[in-house]
Amino acid sequence: MNKFYVILPVALLILFGGYYVKIAKPEMAAKVLADQDYIPGRGKPSASLQDGRIRPYNSDDLRKGMLVLVETGDFIPLDGEVVEGIATVDESTIT
Repeated sequence: MNKFYVILPVALLILFGGYYVKIAKPEMAAKVLADQDYIPGRGKPSASLQDGRIRPYNSDDLRKGMLVLVETGDFIPLDGEVVEGIATVDESTIT
């Protein structure tokens, strides 16, 4: 009788776990696809300063030495240094 009390919760956990995965998997796939706009190089193009004018650029087209305009709430498309102004960067999405 004691084995029954051990086997029953394990069996229920396996059954409900499989059921939960079938429900959650499509929903999570939709969320991952929606979050692709936040990946650097996708979605909104970066703004680069050239010849005194602001021009849109994809992150893939940016080269060393180019000045990139980053406004409040923007994602920073690459590593660099702050040339003008003050910046605080939330790096939690990197890890």
